[in-house]
Amino acid sequence: MSKIFTALVVGKHYPEANAAGESARMLIGSNGIGFHNQTHPNNVHATQILSNSITWSWDVLPGISSYGLGLTDDSGNIISIPSPTTDTAYTATGLNLNTTYGLIVYGIYDNGLSNGDDCYSCWANQSEATTVNDTDPPTISVIGAPLSWQYTDASANVNCSDSITGCNSSTYRLKEHTDSGGSCPTNYNDYNISYLPKNVTAHAWYCATGKDNAGNVGFSPTRVEFKVDKIAPKVDSLSTSSSSICSGNSVRISWTSSDTGWAGVNRVEA
Repeated sequence: MSKIFTALVVGKHYPEANAAGESARMLIGSNGIGFHNQTHPNNVHATQILSNSITWSWDVLPGISSYGLGLTDDSGNIISIPSPTTDTAYTATGLNLNTTYGLIVYGIYDNGLSNGDDCYSCWANQSEATTVNDTDPPTISVIGAPLSWQYTDASANVNCSDSITGCNSSTYRLKEHTDSGGSCPTNYNDYNISYLPKNVTAHAWYCATGKDNAGNVGFSPTRVEFKVDKIAPKVDSLSTSSSSICSGNSVRISWTSSDTGWAGVNRVEA
């Protein structure tokens, strides 16, 4: 959403001025010189929503020296003006639970003409979000398991879904098992594989865990089998015997075979 400013003032409401949400407008500076600049970054959106804080981020706006910010309430009134930042993210803290807040972001150029304090009409982007108390764990699963047996490596990884505060990918972990028995552990510290994706070179089962941005922990429900068998089968024994059948002779060949890689012996050719 685009808003129009004369200067950011705490307690002042900034109504929507461009229903089309256009990203560029003629900027008229306080010296009367016009510049056709884009004065706000695109894609302003909330990336983390907690019970008492909201983090927003936005795309880089080329050519600016910093970003001006304004925190609004659910009516669009400015409630605080944070210091300008050179980052492309901002976290508002000390917020009230179940309350909607907005962040106004606009670019400040070296010539100052895009600064909300130095122009007659500056454009900015605003994104709103509502604080929530997230107590639900994320949904976690293991991905990358082959559908059938293969003799090449596989890649195990973690999939996470959380509709409230989102998933924290830095917390993803796997645990390897040598059998299919039992459910996945529910102790986060039991999961010791953090370098992901995990290259799977042999038959094994995997469980996964991860956290959302509120710190809730989720676990995959059951062990997932990775059907990787790179061990060649072998013939363990071979014996022959001969017998007379009518006027001809025949030779009977018998053998035993095994496969320690779990896939099993498909066929034996003689």
